[in-house]
Amino acid sequence: MDNYISHYASPYYDPEKAHEYYMRTRELKGRKSTAGLNDEGKAAAKYVKEQLTSERKKVISDKKDEHTNINESYKNQMQSKIDSLRDKLKRMSKFEKRKHRDAIQNQINMLREENKSKRKELSEQLKNFRTETKELYDEKYVSELDKIRSDSKFIKIPKKRSKKKSTS
Repeated sequence: MDNYISHYASPYYDPEKAHEYYMRTRELKGRKSTAGLNDEGKAAAKYVKEQLTSERKKVISDKKDEHTNINESYKNQMQSKIDSLRDKLKRMSKFEKRKHRDAIQNQINMLREENKSKRKELSEQLKNFRTETKELYDEKYVSELDKIRSDSKFIKIPKKRSKKKSTS
């Protein structure tokens, strides 16, 4: 009989990676709850959140449009270069085609790989922008919520509890 305790034994669990994940994500997210606010305060918080959400969506949409334009422009440039190489190949004699076909095909393949790499890079930039923008607007919302909480007219007044006398 074994005299040891096997804690979490799984091929999918890596304690080092779990610790890295914990260290990376341990920051507090901020208070986003409207608890403690009266109806007027909750309405103000809702309005602020809607405004910030629409502003964030517009900023991200604008960046996405810019990204799409850059992506299309780059794609068109690459396609133009590929087309010119193909035209060059078509205008060659049979002897020249045999001689240069592999080199031109390699150039085309390199252009395609470069295009794929650039598009992936642009996509990653957009993904990072979205993440950063969401975090920024979450911070703005928490900040605005703190401002609302600091105004006494938006704070819910606690109800006084009455003590019931028990008759025995």
